[in-house]
Amino acid sequence: MHALVRLLPDFDEPEAGRNLRKVLPEFPAETPRVEPTLASIFAVKPPKEDPEKALAVARDAGFAGGLAAGRREKELALEEVRASFAAELEEKRGGWVAEEAEKIAESIGNAFSELDASLSEAVAAILVPLVGAAIAQKAVAELSDMIIDMRSREDEPVLEVVGPEDLLEAVKTRLGEMASGIGFRVGGGPDVRVTAGPTIIETQLQAWRERVSLAISEAENV
Repeated sequence: MHALVRLLPDFDEPEAGRNLRKVLPEFPAETPRVEPTLASIFAVKPPKEDPEKALAVARDAGFAGGLAAGRREKELALEEVRASFAAELEEKRGGWVAEEAEKIAESIGNAFSELDASLSEAVAAILVPLVGAAIAQKAVAELSDMIIDMRSREDEPVLEVVGPEDLLEAVKTRLGEMASGIGFRVGGGPDVRVTAGPTIIETQLQAWRERVSLAISEAENV
């Protein structure tokens, strides 16, 4: 008995306790058990991701993104072409408007000048043998004044210019003061029309004839 007691370690001694801890195995602390809940039992587990399906989705997304980028690039290119075409068209139209306005203004000026000259020559040729050069010259001068008055009347213009608005504005600028006796109407055109009716012309000519007749009577009474 005493021999067995000597073999057993004295646990009251610190050294004996350390030696015993070295001999006995160490067990990990027991983790608390978690009881399953109803929510965890009936919860729908997410399906496992299919690698091939994920690859197909990524491929489709990349294709769609590339297609959208290509479409946008095409739209930008078309916008640039449209803008360039519009600028070129506007430039060409500006040149056409300036050219047409110059032609119309020149033709109107020439028409008035030719009308004045042809009437003056015709009247002079008729009157000179009858009443002499002095009265004929006066009659021609009054006829010229009548023509100038007719073409400068804003209330009853003798001519009307029809055409696009930008062309009409250009014609007005080219004509200057002469534009006061001309009507301008926005339309298809370009066109120049005589708008003075026979009544207006006849009234003007009647007044002129009366003045010429008076001048002839005065000359005969001298």
